[in-house]
Amino acid sequence: MGSVETAVTIVLTGILVVVPVVALFMYHQRKMTELLHRNQTGVSEDLATRLDAIQNELAELKDRQNELILQRHDAVPHLSPKVEDRIQE
Repeated sequence: MGSVETAVTIVLTGILVVVPVVALFMYHQRKMTELLHRNQTGVSEDLATRLDAIQNELAELKDRQNELILQRHDAVPHLSPKVEDRIQE
């Protein structure tokens, strides 16, 4: 019986030592993964902010271009008569 009790004691001691070590290792891995993702997210947020600014600027430029096209179109006299004028002739 002495050997069974010794074996159980060794196994329980091993479990009591191994479980906290594994828990600490897993905790460390989780924290390192969070740090890596946080650093990647920080870069992505900066790039996303810059991309939003560029998209807004592009939209403003497109609007301005459309305004200039309409102004130029209104300033140029129409060279060809309307279809209705041609029909009446």
